Amino acid sequence: QQAAAYFTVYNTTNAPDRITGVQTGAGATAELHSASMKELSSATVPAHGKLTLRTGGMHVMIGQLFGRLRPGQFVNIDVTFVHAGSIDVVAKVLPYGATPPGGN
Repeated sequence: QQAAAYFTVYNTTNAPDRITGVQTGAGATAELHSASMKELSSATVPAHGKLTLRTGGMHVMIGQLFGRLRPGQFVNIDVTFVHAGSIDVVAKVLPYGATPPGGN
């Protein structure tokens, strides 16, 4: 009853920012995880840079799903930043094992 979310965060400002939390209505828990599946308390997005959450790397782990996620559905993920505040990410559900957009 778990799912992983992958996306890229772009920071177009002159200062680094940090992701400090993630939430979703798709499951009871949402956590930022390292490649080794360790929960992270935050992740830095460099100034004028990007942070890519991808398979085999940092990702969002959604646990205790509230229902079956079907390919083609969309899941909203609320990503909280120190400076940018709360940003809503809309992620498309892909079949298990499918290559995410961008080839990650």
